[in-house]
Amino acid sequence: MDSNQLSANNIQPLSGNVIREARKAKGWSRAFFATTMGKSVSWVDAVETGTRKVSQKDLPKLLNTLELHLNRY
Repeated sequence: MDSNQLSANNIQPLSGNVIREARKAKGWSRAFFATTMGKSVSWVDAVETGTRKVSQKDLPKLLNTLELHLNRY
């Protein structure tokens, strides 16, 4: 494998801090973001504090919603 290629094993998950800062940059409350994601406020809290990882199923929606790109982190 070329060293410039990414595999599922070497992509680092987004940190809760990055997610929180992206949400805040949009001026969104945790409640608004939770509703947008179809999740609970406790889910947002757990993701932002790092006690829960974003699932592979939820990751594309989160990235799109917050306009984030994995290669930036």
